[in-house]
Amino acid sequence: MDDISQAIHRFLVQDFNQVLRWEEKVLSSYQQGKLSVNEFHIIEAVFLAMDAGLNNMGEISRRLGVTMGTLTTAVKTLETKGFLIRRKRQEDRRMVWLYPTHVAEEANRYHQMFHERLVSGVMDCLDHQQLLALVSALEVLAQWFTSLEQEERYIQVENLLPAEE
Repeated sequence: MDDISQAIHRFLVQDFNQVLRWEEKVLSSYQQGKLSVNEFHIIEAVFLAMDAGLNNMGEISRRLGVTMGTLTTAVKTLETKGFLIRRKRQEDRRMVWLYPTHVAEEANRYHQMFHERLVSGVMDCLDHQQLLALVSALEVLAQWFTSLEQEERYIQVENLLPAEE
């Protein structure tokens, strides 16, 4: 691997995992670990979905990229902890809608503050030109990652190995 490849590899593997560990450490301090990182992300997804009027289980499972069974299990836990409420509407009892409670609002603000500090920290480390270059590169990468998901072209190691002769 050349130096550029090594730097990209280090960022995608080591540095990215370090950010995830940092997020887990910071969020686990909320109410003495009452919520997991995944639970914070589910609460966030409910708030974002509500803005668009799409806060039903199906839409939230799609947004999070998890199965309905996985989401159902997590939502039951969040409902027991008092962060979410599940409701069925009279016009279509098959659809389950999720609503945050007032304690979810506080947790979501805590999570948002973490992300705001993370972004602020990154912005403080870079000058304006570096920030513009970073944003441009991130937009290209986001499009590439989205194309992989949309086309269901996941990188599989066996497809990368040379064919045996």
